[in-house]
Amino acid sequence: MQIQLENNAGDVSLKNNKLLFSLALVLVLPTIGIFSLFGTNYLNIILVCASPIVVILAFNLSLAYSFFIISLFTFIYISYASLGEVFSVFVIIAFLISYKFEWEVLKNPLHKAFFVFIALILPSFINSFMLVTPVFVSLRLVLFLFIFTLTPVFITSYKQIEKYLSIFLFFSVLNGLHIIYLAFATGMRVFGFAGLMYVDYVGIALVISLMRLIYGEKRLLYSFTTLVLLIALIYTQTRNSWISSGLSILLIVIQYVRKGSGLGFKKRNIILAVSFAAIMLVVTFFVANSINSNAFARLSNSGPKTSEEIADNLQKIGSVASRVFIWKTAWNAFMAHPFVGIGLYSFPIASEKYYTIDPFIYELFVHFRSPHLTLLAVLTESGIIGMIGFFIFMTTIVRYFRSNISKSRTYEEIFYSNTMWWLIVYIIISMLMTDAWLWGQLMMLWSIILGFSLANGRILECNHRLSSAEMT
Repeated sequence: MQIQLENNAGDVSLKNNKLLFSLALVLVLPTIGIFSLFGTNYLNIILVCASPIVVILAFNLSLAYSFFIISLFTFIYISYASLGEVFSVFVIIAFLISYKFEWEVLKNPLHKAFFVFIALILPSFINSFMLVTPVFVSLRLVLFLFIFTLTPVFITSYKQIEKYLSIFLFFSVLNGLHIIYLAFATGMRVFGFAGLMYVDYVGIALVISLMRLIYGEKRLLYSFTTLVLLIALIYTQTRNSWISSGLSILLIVIQYVRKGSGLGFKKRNIILAVSFAAIMLVVTFFVANSINSNAFARLSNSGPKTSEEIADNLQKIGSVASRVFIWKTAWNAFMAHPFVGIGLYSFPIASEKYYTIDPFIYELFVHFRSPHLTLLAVLTESGIIGMIGFFIFMTTIVRYFRSNISKSRTYEEIFYSNTMWWLIVYIIISMLMTDAWLWGQLMMLWSIILGFSLANGRILECNHRLSSAEMT
């Protein structure tokens, strides 16, 4: 499929629109003054101050997308929407302002499976506990669709993918350094300025950094970033992320050992690299534990075990044990409506209809919480029918990512196709232990990665057409 875009003026730049941006900035001060006269609170004043940035983002797609990625590193929610979801709207607006396009260009190989998934989860709304809230929250699926649809339209080169991956990696390392500082200063479990979602950001960043370390030229730089991310991962003290990252890294190393020679790596260098990595891993764990002796506490201490301990320290119960209450309630909900589920995104509120545990324990561990496992969340909220749609969508994603690897010929193509593949592998492994990829910041990150892979697929098609044209 040939992509033909007519850019209205590219990203509307500051240079070409000095009057517009100057006017936006000048209007801020008198507007703040007017708001102050009426005793407006500081939140509204901050929103007014941010208005020039909003104007700029709406007219500059590249900047809007960059801020969109950066916004993922904030733990801020506006009503039901994460800041990443809010900034995704600016990406959509900037795209519509910046580009003229044919509707044919928007089509991609994931659409059919995604719309099948949507069609199969719609019946779940029949049983929604409060219809308005799930429908409103479900708008995040629309944002998810827009991001992975628009991303491959305006990203047409590996240079662009590299830019946005670098932004994500930079802020991941920055947050990692913040975590290391906090862990050293407080000795506690910390997540840095990015908040709780960083426990999966760091896994994604590790995959990116490790792939660059294997394939790239700046080995010293990416050795440092990988080391920082590993230590930060340890200090998050999140077992799910340890497992997801560990399995992903292990699988990457296995691929490197098995197929490295076919990619031009010498066997001697492969053996040395793996040996060095093993030594560095041991050293990293030793250093991390030396700086903060509580780093591995959650491996050996999962909370109170006996009935007396639970009675005396109920709120200190281990996270795995506490989630059993959620899983039991979610299973009750599934058994009540096995085919169409209880309603998409309904469980945090609707769970009060299905719990059979002590009311106090329900309020403490279950109420307003999600099922914590992706498969259980889909099964509970959209039933067997919705689960079929989810499997169709995920299978299509896996096949598409694998097909890009088989189409790759050059070293650059192999690097990006493999990087995208291992990113989706990490997400799939992580989904087995969390449902955070179905909402908020992680859902936006997932849509970005899908968009990058679709962009990679289009670049591969374009390169192959050019190669064929040169041969003829």
